[in-house]
Formats: sequence, structure tokens, C-alpha cells
Amino acid sequence: QPSDQPTEQPTDISQAVVYNQYDNKLRISFDVILNTWKSQYNNIYCITLPKARSYSTNLQYYQSYLRVTEADTMLGDFEILFNPTNQYIGSNYDNTDRSQAAAWPESYYQFSNTEIDSNLQSIDLSLGFTEVCFRNNCGEYDGYCAVSSNEFIGAIDLYSITVDTPSDYYQYSDRLRVYFDVNISTWNYHTQTTTCIDIPTTYQFADTYFQSAYSDTTNFLSDLEIYFQPTSEYIGVDYGEFAIYQLYYWPEYFNQMSLTPITTEKIQMSITPGFNQVCFANNCGGFEGNCLNPFNEFTGYLDLYGISIYPPTESPTYQPTYQPSDQPTEQPTDISQA
Repeated sequence: QPSDQPTEQPTDISQAVVYNQYDNKLRISFDVILNTWKSQYNNIYCITLPKARSYSTNLQYYQSYLRVTEADTMLGDFEILFNPTNQYIGSNYDNTDRSQAAAWPESYYQFSNTEIDSNLQSIDLSLGFTEVCFRNNCGEYDGYCAVSSNEFIGAIDLYSITVDTPSDYYQYSDRLRVYFDVNISTWNYHTQTTTCIDIPTTYQFADTYFQSAYSDTTNFLSDLEIYFQPTSEYIGVDYGEFAIYQLYYWPEYFNQMSLTPITTEKIQMSITPGFNQVCFANNCGGFEGNCLNPFNEFTGYLDLYGISIYPPTESPTYQPTYQPSDQPTEQPTDISQA
């Protein structure tokens, strides 16, 4: 959206939750009435949304806007939970195996029926959550709460998080970008599979470079192999003999696991034009014969500079077919119980 404001303002009705995707953040707006711990039931409310991803290497931050209608409850009694990644923002009292993604700022430990802005706060949010829940912790810690329910009204912005699913590829003026979110079996389980994305036949119009940014759920980033067909070239290692000619090996710092995308530098290499498939394989277990999980999920993008899906005679200026922004422009909206 051109404005930083949500496209819909939740009204003062029970359990109204709206999410909106912006270029650089996911905004979740809410107006929820939740019973307190004193009531021991109906103190949590959840919504589902598309799987959370990130195609940005920017650090994650959150910014929240919150007020509570009852004067006897602190803003800090509000808790936001993320499933199935088992994380939360705020304080968690249910003794489950959850990790804290972020704490509320000190300013939230007060009573306020006027909206308070948290400013930008650091957050370490695992990707892949598909459910966001809201809980009222009033009365759990000290066993006392003056009211039986509270209404929490506000919004939270999660920067560098997206629930958009982009198209498989986009042509920019200087590069072809291929997005991927692939869940591929490993060598350790002897059923290695590959996944391919079909694209139009490619052409070269300048010196070729590649740059990639992606995350991995369970093993090394360098376990990913990207190969091109029918030119039979690949990036990474090729234990499965899916391709013949190695273009580049992943840099040393890709020998790690990361839930947040890590990017390569811009690397020059001689990519042969004419390929019409970009394929992905998982080499975990191919060399050492050991892998902790039967699958890895790799999520990110590959930029191929100097490569276009348009012949020079058809697109001499190579205008991008996508927006100048690196983020999807579609704004999915999901209204639950509103």
C-alpha cells in the first residue's frame, strides 16, 4: 500500500483480526476480548494465515500499537504466540516448550486505555509459522485480576516477514530472479528428489553474475544444489549427477543453518544461456552419509544478472515486468471473525 496505514481498521467488536502485507512488513491488526487467567477458559484466540517467509536479508524488527480498555490490566499482560514454531512475544506462563521471540518494552508494563507505540524493537522470529494467537495473562502470575475479561486493541508490524507467495520468476531490467520454497528429501534416506521450475528459454545480454539469498530449516545452506537444464550446469555440489558442469561452489559461510535468509556476494561466472528449467536438489548426507532429517526446506531467491527471458529484438531496453520493489505487491487480506 502507498500508505503505512492498514487498509482496514478493525472495529470495536469481539475477535476482529485483519492482516495486511506491505512491501517491507506484515501487519496484524486486532481487537480481541479475552478472558483472564482467573476465568481459566477462553483466554486465547487464534487466526490462521499463509506460511510466513522472508525474502529479505534485513534484520527483523517489530513495532506494536496497543491499548487495553480495562484500567485494571497492564498492556504487558497481552501475549502473542506463533505456531507451529512455538514462539511468543511478551511473557509466557503456560510452561510449554516455547522460546521468546521478543519481550514487550518497559513502557508496556502500565495501565493504558490510550494507544501506546512501542517504537522499533528487535525480534528473532522463526519463519514458517501459520497461526498467530493472542492470550490474556492477567491474573496468572499473582493469581489476582480485578476483571474477568479484557479488550486489547492495536496492531503489530513484523518487518522483513511476508505471507505473499510470489510467482516463480520475475524479469528485471538487469537480471532474472527465480523464487523458490522447496522441501526436498535428503541423501541419507535414499529417496532423494528434485524440484524444477519451468521458465521461458533464456538469453544473455550482458556479463553474467549470480547472487542468492535463502534460508534452511534443518541443515547447512550449502546442502542446496541449484542446476540448470538442458545446459547441465550447477551451483553447489552434485552428488546425484543431475548436471555436469560446476559453475560455482557455495561460499564457506554457507556451511551453517539459518532460519533467516543469508545472501552471497555478487559472483561473476559464465552461465550458459538457453536453459528453460531451474532445478533444486538436497545434498545433505551425500558426502558424510548422515543427515538428521528426511527433508530440508530451502526458501529464498536466485538472481541471474545478464540473463533475460526476452530476446534482445523483442525487448531492447529490458524493462522489468515486475515492480521496482523487491517485494510482492499483492495484498492478501484475511478477515477472521470480523
